[in-house]
Amino acid sequence: MEVLQLFFTEHWVVLDVGTILGFLLWLIWYSPNVFGKKWMELQQLESINPKAYTFFLTFLMNMVVSMSIVFICFSVDFGTYTNGISTYTEAFRITILLSVGIITPILVSRNMWIYESWKLFLIDLWYYAILILMISSFYVYHHNVYLYIS
Repeated sequence: MEVLQLFFTEHWVVLDVGTILGFLLWLIWYSPNVFGKKWMELQQLESINPKAYTFFLTFLMNMVVSMSIVFICFSVDFGTYTNGISTYTEAFRITILLSVGIITPILVSRNMWIYESWKLFLIDLWYYAILILMISSFYVYHHNVYLYIS
């Protein structure tokens, strides 16, 4: 219980900012000006008309992703004997670990079963890798500022 209390008292800012960053990245990444048109073409979609709740659920799912990434950053120790990661190199390691170890196998499995384009795979993989790097890097920034202040 103490771990969860410490986690939520110290890192609620990272959760909030990570959620907002993730949602903004999603809006930008899949916008027509970035990868939205190509993504729709590769999905063989003419147009999409998302319901209002789609944006709410996407925001909520970004909150879950942010919470998971922050909890991993808080829990992992790369030999520094601190509560969580504390350098940007460690944030990059977390990004590689999660991107290669979890995201890539999930996307490859999806790709193999529904015969998606490998370009679509790369668009989605880079989105998740950048998302993880953004949140874990902000965790490091906040962690170092929080340690400096306290």
